[in-house]
Amino acid sequence: MYHTQEKRQNRLFQPVLCTRRDAWLGHAYYFWNDIYDANVWGTKSKRRTGQYEVYKGVIESENILDTVFSEDGYQFFLQTINKVIEVFLNKTGRLPEIPDVCNYIMRVAKWNTVLDGVLFSDSPNTDIEKFNYRKRIQLALYNPKCLVSFEFLKEGLC
Repeated sequence: MYHTQEKRQNRLFQPVLCTRRDAWLGHAYYFWNDIYDANVWGTKSKRRTGQYEVYKGVIESENILDTVFSEDGYQFFLQTINKVIEVFLNKTGRLPEIPDVCNYIMRVAKWNTVLDGVLFSDSPNTDIEKFNYRKRIQLALYNPKCLVSFEFLKEGLC
């Protein structure tokens, strides 16, 4: 899988932990399944230095919640998100925002302590207007011990 970061003075020897409040699935090491998505992320979201780098990581684990290719994994994920929505509506009268979902997953469900990671997807914009035919698949890796290898692959301009 592919990890994208802004270009730094020195090459990375391990992925960077994302600690943003609005990270999709909380604090994790985020990897892309497809090099195309890693490059798009670099050009659109890693602009601080004007260049980005893509690293290739090999991840091995039997303890990753697969919400992309597993029907059971997807249903569990869907039930969890729906529970977050219900809890938030009951407590606050409003729908949760991404940081609220992240907080629930990390502090209540504690996914980062019981899972090595979560494989998930969304539907990105594509070259064909209003036809999102491909999945944009990511892995939120909580357990860096599952990373078997991590190496520089390429760099690009933003």
